[in-house]
Amino acid sequence: MSTTRAFARLAALLAVLCAVLFALRIWSAWTVVPAVLVAAALPALPLSVFGNLAQTRRLEIYEDGSPLKAWLAGPLVRACVAAAAALTMTVLAVPQLLAGTPEAWIVLVASAATVPFLAPAIRRGVAGHVTEAFRAAQPVRLAWRAAVPLLGLAAVALALLVPAGEVAMPAPARSALVTEWVHAAAFLDRLQAEALGALDGHAAWQAVAALVLGPGAVAVYGASLGALAALPGSERARALGPASLMSPPPRPSTRVIGWTAAIVTAGAVFGALPWVATTEARIAATPPSMRLSARIAALEVVVAERIGPALYAPGTVELLRAEARAAAAELTEMRRAGLIDAVDRAAEGMTGNVDAFLDDYYSLPGEYRRLFLMLSGDMAETLAADLASTLAEGTPAEDLRTRLAAVTQAGPEDLRAALGQRMDDTLATRRVTPPEGATLEVTATCPAAPCLDLARLAASERSALTGRLTAAGGAGAVGMAGGAVAALVVKKVAAKGTLKLATKAMTKAVGSKIAASGVGVAVGGTLGSVVPVLGTAIGATVGGALGGLAVGVGVDAVLIEVEEALSRDTFRAEIVSGIEDWRRETHALLEPAPVE
Repeated sequence: MSTTRAFARLAALLAVLCAVLFALRIWSAWTVVPAVLVAAALPALPLSVFGNLAQTRRLEIYEDGSPLKAWLAGPLVRACVAAAAALTMTVLAVPQLLAGTPEAWIVLVASAATVPFLAPAIRRGVAGHVTEAFRAAQPVRLAWRAAVPLLGLAAVALALLVPAGEVAMPAPARSALVTEWVHAAAFLDRLQAEALGALDGHAAWQAVAALVLGPGAVAVYGASLGALAALPGSERARALGPASLMSPPPRPSTRVIGWTAAIVTAGAVFGALPWVATTEARIAATPPSMRLSARIAALEVVVAERIGPALYAPGTVELLRAEARAAAAELTEMRRAGLIDAVDRAAEGMTGNVDAFLDDYYSLPGEYRRLFLMLSGDMAETLAADLASTLAEGTPAEDLRTRLAAVTQAGPEDLRAALGQRMDDTLATRRVTPPEGATLEVTATCPAAPCLDLARLAASERSALTGRLTAAGGAGAVGMAGGAVAALVVKKVAAKGTLKLATKAMTKAVGSKIAASGVGVAVGGTLGSVVPVLGTAIGATVGGALGGLAVGVGVDAVLIEVEEALSRDTFRAEIVSGIEDWRRETHALLEPAPVE
């Protein structure tokens, strides 16, 4: 038989099993007996075939014609043993599949697929070594024997790697017997998880028993389904046929088929159905708190943490706190990046305003204004105020002021919004609902998620972001007005001595102005001596005044141009350097404080 055909039969068998499980879940107790019979008949057939092969070899020690050999060659003993084994594995495997544990279904499908996958390779390997009577069924038997321990080990590995969760039926069963049956499987699964979690000498036997009765039974059941799918149709006759070396084997007699049907019917009608009805009625009459499921639940200790009125898995409180701290750190970093960007744009805006200040500085009105201020003694202060006013034109630091004000006024609401869906997802995925009657052990409590004082955390993050800036006097200056940033920059410029140098340069320029006035007097006197009527003395006076003004202004214009050519680039570089100093220092104050 081809592998494709075997897998198609396996898919059909799994569909029959799913229909049986569905009937057990939604129908009443009367379906238990036929459902279990159908589920047990599937593995009983290949087990009886394998028993036929083993029985044929064992009968070789008996003499032909021996009554004992004739009795043992019949299918009765073999079929009863196969039926008992199949019924046992069905009773153990079906509730685990009904409970819907992923591990049980993985083991079932994997074990069922292993046999038809291995059988063709084994058939090719033994083709020249076994007699014709064993060539069809023996490879399937060997594949079944290989699949059971292989999948048993895989089930152990799966149980060790995948933590067992809460086992419950996807939907409530109508039968109380089926419900208790599934609860017993749930208890077996929890026993397995606990035994593997504390695997020592005391728990070793519990782990072995739980694995054999749990995933081990499912593995044998699945491998038997795979064997039934892989057996050729003619070989299935060996299940109820006599032990024989003939190939194909002889068909079972009508007498055997009749006796088998009679035994199964009598056992189902007069044994199984009354027992199921009586057990169902007894369970239904028992108070829920006294049922097996309640007793099993009472054996379970649920360890949880209480957050508000709800229960959550252990570690949830610390996880929520870690998420809150992470969200606060992310929010702080986002605000820090925004502030640093605003500082950079403020510095660029002020740098762009430097040339406007220098244009006024190197002009005749600016020159004479500084001369007047120098005489009044207010030159340095006014020069600093002019520079600050010019740098603040266009409010380059307005975005910085707005962002810093938002940071200083931020409360826990922003942090709670930043947590948002992350906290909701954590609470939803870690919610714990203890089974009714279970013992509850609460290891941690808090009134509300995220189990942390968000106001204190927000204040801590706010201090971490702006605390050093506040201590340095920057936060208050930035918060007052946009021009305060320019004032801070001017302080940096003044600290370099740039404005003092400008004052000294102005003092030196006064000498040139006095010399220009002398030249103006001489020129005016010459002009006045040739003016009729007014006389030399008056001409010299008027000429001195006019000459002093005209020549002085002209000389000042020339001197300003010379001074601008010689010092403007240096003066500009000094101012820009002060802006860059402010930028670097503010960056450093916004960065996290170094850990000592």
